[in-house]
Amino acid sequence: MTPAFSPKPVRYVGRPAAAAVLPAPVPVAVPAAGNAFAFGFFLLVNFVLFVRPTELIPDPVVYGFDLYQYVILACLALGFPTVLAQLRPDVLEKRPITVCVFGLLFAIPLSHLARFAPLQAGKFFVEYLKVVVYYLLFVGLVTTTARLRTLLNVVFCSVVVVAAAALLQYHGVITLPTISAVKELGEPQTYGETVDVTRLRGTGIFRDPNDFCVLLAMAIPLGLYRLTDRAAGPLRVLWLAPVALLGYGVLCTYSRGGLLALIVGVGVVLVLRFGKRVGVALAVLLVPALVLAFVGSRQGSFSDATATGTGHDRIQLWSSGLVMLRESPVFGVGHDEYGTHAGQVAHNSYLHTFAETGLFGGTFFLGACFLTMRRFYRLRRDAAVIEDPEARRLVPFLGGACAAYCAGMMTLTLSTLVPTAMILAVGEVTPRLARTDPESPEERFDLRLLGLLFGLAVVFLVGLHVFVRLSL
Repeated sequence: MTPAFSPKPVRYVGRPAAAAVLPAPVPVAVPAAGNAFAFGFFLLVNFVLFVRPTELIPDPVVYGFDLYQYVILACLALGFPTVLAQLRPDVLEKRPITVCVFGLLFAIPLSHLARFAPLQAGKFFVEYLKVVVYYLLFVGLVTTTARLRTLLNVVFCSVVVVAAAALLQYHGVITLPTISAVKELGEPQTYGETVDVTRLRGTGIFRDPNDFCVLLAMAIPLGLYRLTDRAAGPLRVLWLAPVALLGYGVLCTYSRGGLLALIVGVGVVLVLRFGKRVGVALAVLLVPALVLAFVGSRQGSFSDATATGTGHDRIQLWSSGLVMLRESPVFGVGHDEYGTHAGQVAHNSYLHTFAETGLFGGTFFLGACFLTMRRFYRLRRDAAVIEDPEARRLVPFLGGACAAYCAGMMTLTLSTLVPTAMILAVGEVTPRLARTDPESPEERFDLRLLGLLFGLAVVFLVGLHVFVRLSL
């Protein structure tokens, strides 16, 4: 297995053979590999994060017990040296995504300090600091392709467990009050009547059907990755069962945004794995078939999504968010204040962050997501020279999972959740594991990159403004 960092020996021309090879210098930009025991606890952190076992047990004694907090504190105690190593200035300079994560960490309290609310600033700083701790543990402990594979297996299997439990509850096989399906009044049909829909949902932070659908859409590319494992032989077809289960879960959530996230994720997998021409051709054939599978349901109707119903309501919320940003362009109206001003959250993670933390925080958050996806594009461009065959096979599916989640954030508010930090951490560690020969130029956080991210923020906001004006 390829180690986290294995520099080649330096050869000097014209010197004696004894001096031809010198010990390679220790790279300052890569922290220590981390304690294996700490990584084991980190796997448990992710299992608890997605499964929420105390919520699946119908017992009032354990319900509400936050096991996640205790597990991640234990993991932090064991892996603290790896966290500390990432705070060095020379390391941060070479990790733009990490700098963006820290930028949002400080933008959140600043959004309240600008309004002379120090208590709220401290409260929300501590809350998001917990998310940053997860991010730093991920980046510090996932130092090999084998560890990344193991972690992805835990995440995928955890999502499958929750989806299976939720579907059993959905069909009345078991009774779990914490993940009971939610019944909503459907949108008007052809003849004006409305039909109730029962929507699947998950546990914890994914109790909303739309959020849960994006989680399922993110996990599906990870299941498809296991189907390409030739070492498993014919048994790899067994992975079709959990993938199909997740696909059925997407259908039962009745989420348009989640379906769009799945379409984007599958399309990115095809393009990254087969190249632009073949990937686009396959997407043209497969994506319509995917949409046809949802015809007749709420998800399969996109024609009037922005004119009536929830789609129109969300565009009005986006319009309110743009107004907030115009009134408070630098530091925003304050973290967690969007609902106070608009009545609901933005249902768009990017605009939500811009409105609450201003151009300062919004640029960092949008920039982190952009840098994550740009890294997968560059890895696809350099796929032929990725040294580790396993990393080469993994990159397209990781890119698809991240793309599905980032696309889902266009219609949902997920910006400060731990799974969002997981996606950004994947974008940070993958290029380090998928090393190329010759090595790609290092990406640095400097004024030039900051200018690029600010320009991207302006383009995003102008484009969203035009879309809102044309849709209302």
